Amino acid sequence: MGHAMITAALFLCLCPLAFAPAARAETTGPAAATVESDCTIFHIEVRKLQKCRVYFPADYDSATAYPLVIGLHGYGGSARGFSRIWDYLEPQSFIYAVPEAPYPLSDLTMESTRQYSWEFKGDDTGLWKEADPWIPEFIVRVADFLCGKYRIDKICLFGFSQGAGWAYVTGIRNPGIFDGIICFGGKMPDPAEYDWLLTDEIIRNGRNLKVFIAHGRDDDTIGYQAAVNAGQKLKDFGYDVELVLFDGGHTIVRAPLEKALEWMGIRD
Repeated sequence: MGHAMITAALFLCLCPLAFAPAARAETTGPAAATVESDCTIFHIEVRKLQKCRVYFPADYDSATAYPLVIGLHGYGGSARGFSRIWDYLEPQSFIYAVPEAPYPLSDLTMESTRQYSWEFKGDDTGLWKEADPWIPEFIVRVADFLCGKYRIDKICLFGFSQGAGWAYVTGIRNPGIFDGIICFGGKMPDPAEYDWLLTDEIIRNGRNLKVFIAHGRDDDTIGYQAAVNAGQKLKDFGYDVELVLFDGGHTIVRAPLEKALEWMGIRD
C-alpha cells in the first residue's frame, strides 16, 4: 500500500434501521404506525451493510501503528463529499475513515448528488428513542472493525454539524474506545431534552475524553453560542476542552482543523 491514497469501500454491519419516515404518528414507540390516505406504514427493524471509505498515508506500513480519525459528515452530506478533506490534510500521517450516514435524503441514482442524514426523519419521539442509539453503535462498529484489521494506536472522532452532534454522543458514551473528539459547527445534545442519548451521569463518566470544539462566529445555521455552552458544560464535568472560534460561517476551516489534529496528538 505504498501509493498516495487507497480507498476501500468497506461494508460494515449496521444495527437495525427503521425506514419510511412518518408523516403523522398515530402511536408512540418502536411499533408506531403512520396512516396515509391509501395505506398504513410500519417502521420495521432490519439489518443492512453500510459503506465506509478508508484512506491511508502514502507511506503506509502495515507493521506501524497509526492514529485513526473517523469523519462524520453533516446533514445532507455524504461520505464521498466529506472524504475531500483528506486531500488538504498533508502530510497525511493517520488513517482516515468516513462512514456513510444511514438515511438517504435524495435520489440515490447519481452518486455525486446523494445526500444522507444520521437521524431518522419523523415526528414520533418513540421512534427517535428506538433508532438514535443505533448510530453510536454503528460508529463504534466502524472503529472495532478497523482496529481488527490494522494497527491503531489512538482513535479520534471528527464531526461537522449534525456529524459533530453524533461525535459528542458517541465519544462521550464510549470513552474507553475513543481518545478524543473534534467538533466543527455542531451542537451537543441537551441531556434535559435528549436523555436517551446523554445524561449528566454519562457525561461525567466520559470526562477522560479530550474535546476540541471549533465554530464560526458568523454561523447562522448553528450559532456559536452552542459551542461555548458545550465547552463550558464539559469543562464543568472535568473534561480537557479546547475551544476555537474562527472568522467564518457554517464550515470547516483548515487552520483550526490542523490545530485540532496536533492538539489531539494525531500529527506533529
